[in-house]
Amino acid sequence: MQSEIIYSHILVSQFSQQLETELINKYNPNKITFFIQDSFLMENVKEVIDECFISNSKTKIIAIATNKINHIVQNSLLKLFEEPPVGIIFILIVPSKYILLPTVLSRLPIKFINNIIVNQRLELSSLNLNNLSIEQLNFFLKELESKKINNNDGIRYLKNLLVENWDFNFSFDDLERFQVAFLLLSLNSNIQRVFLMVLLSFVK
Repeated sequence: MQSEIIYSHILVSQFSQQLETELINKYNPNKITFFIQDSFLMENVKEVIDECFISNSKTKIIAIATNKINHIVQNSLLKLFEEPPVGIIFILIVPSKYILLPTVLSRLPIKFINNIIVNQRLELSSLNLNNLSIEQLNFFLKELESKKINNNDGIRYLKNLLVENWDFNFSFDDLERFQVAFLLLSLNSNIQRVFLMVLLSFVK
């Protein structure tokens, strides 16, 4: 059987121990090295570069997992993505493609992992933004209250909502509302009001 062709790509998913194990098993026997940081910094880029030039007889996969990565760091990584050292494959793991620069998005193909585990753990309904009714929205807001969903889990759900609806044609205003919602939830604002603010404009 022909082996899968391995290529550099962006993986949109929440990073977890389970995902790490799955990637190790998937790409075995190739070596995969993880660089995991909540906020990826220039010093981490230097560590990645050092790892690139450690000799290895097989294809080496470098997985970079982060929730936050500024424009300067992205531009530094972009140079690696455009001209990777021989035998090096990059996987950039982020919770949402919207934290990345358009230049980065244009250089690497994107893969999505549907993070249904988050919704199942919270026992919350999944929402399809292409077909959201006022009844579904009201039911969801009642779920938030009845299941006593906290703001941290609200942030996780909101990130997952973006992943699940990756094919939705988000406007600039839509994405602005998501950004404001992340900020408000981090400041412990009322979770129902925050989700109402984000979701009401999607109701058909």
